[in-house]
Amino acid sequence: FNKTINLATTGAGGMDTGSAPANGFIAIYVIYNPTTQTAALYATNASGSIAGSTYGGSSGLPSGYTASALLSVWPTNASGLLMVAFQRDRVIWRGINQAFSTNSPAGSLTSFGISALVPPNAISVGGTTSMSSTAASFLNLNVAGDTNGTGQCNTGANQSGTSTFRDVPMITPQTIFYAASNSAGTPTFQLNISEYTI
Repeated sequence: FNKTINLATTGAGGMDTGSAPANGFIAIYVIYNPTTQTAALYATNASGSIAGSTYGGSSGLPSGYTASALLSVWPTNASGLLMVAFQRDRVIWRGINQAFSTNSPAGSLTSFGISALVPPNAISVGGTTSMSSTAASFLNLNVAGDTNGTGQCNTGANQSGTSTFRDVPMITPQTIFYAASNSAGTPTFQLNISEYTI
């Protein structure tokens, strides 16, 4: 199966209606016309809601196409173009994007939204953590799927360090949780997202 898609057009091989969202996400479906035995790609705006496993948009499928299956939920840039990324199975890898940077420790798991970085369809995320302090200290940064610590990944460092995490579940769409601590000095905690699974 090898098909192209043009987000500047509508219909089979393009968007279902309108333009692709800027700095958002599109769901890309494989659609099939059994009469002509033709397959194509078909996209719809997926920035604000979870895209179903089959196309359910208000525009309907193009004439003659009766079957559909979700292929991907892909990020778009400020111009509404597909961003550079790579997908295998249901994992989409993209460049590292900062989710947050803070100087404030958080004693308990605290939620933060990442709707600009992952679509509502994302079921897990991965990325990197970075920590530093202005004084010799022990730092800790935890990332989890909820306040119970589900799927928690822990990172510790002496004054500074970086680490990676993968497969943190997104129990609440587009939301993950963090806790951070520092024993001395002024800390900086950063978290970056580089992949998500749909």
